Amino acid sequence: MHPLTLTVRDLGLVPYDEALALQKEIAAERMEKRGEDVVLLLCHPPVGTVGRAARAEPDPDTGGIPVRRIERGGKATYHGPGQIVAYPVLRLDTLDLGVGDYMRSLEGGVLRALAAFDVEGSRKREAPGVWVGERKIASIGAAVRRGVAFHGLAWNLSPEPAGFSRIRPCGLDPSVVTSLEEVLDRVVDWIDAKRALVEGLSAEWGVALSEGAGDPS
Repeated sequence: MHPLTLTVRDLGLVPYDEALALQKEIAAERMEKRGEDVVLLLCHPPVGTVGRAARAEPDPDTGGIPVRRIERGGKATYHGPGQIVAYPVLRLDTLDLGVGDYMRSLEGGVLRALAAFDVEGSRKREAPGVWVGERKIASIGAAVRRGVAFHGLAWNLSPEPAGFSRIRPCGLDPSVVTSLEEVLDRVVDWIDAKRALVEGLSAEWGVALSEGAGDPS
């Protein structure tokens, strides 16, 4: 176990623009080696995001859901209630990881969280994220600036399937998306799921994660 401890801030429901501004504020501090590395845990009101890989594509017709073009990798995806979103904002040299290994560690954290519910997940070389069988249960997308990573992952616990229907998540048919509650065919305790994800990331990175202040205000 690495001697470092990273702070987890559980923010609850946060509008996308507010969460992005907070990430950038923390990232700017970390680029200057000020502040601390954190993991932001939250969920968003319905929003579509479009990453760098879809830069040349038009905005998806989301039926009125706002769309944001952002600097993370990947294509379009949907965020909304029923997802646990984790935004680690940290210096990669804190974890002694390169970009590729860091991305795989995000997948690994979700795989470990799924295992806590006796669900076997997998990776696909050609399609980043985490899968259960042939269906996608978590999306991965990060940006790295001057050695600092931000954005992160979205794990589907119980999202409204209609939210994905206009997005073509990561260029895939919306029917490919699944959730933990669908896989288990039961309601999942959110506290248990968040704890499993935090413990999964902690194990992947070999660092302790401790709960810090929640509401950034």
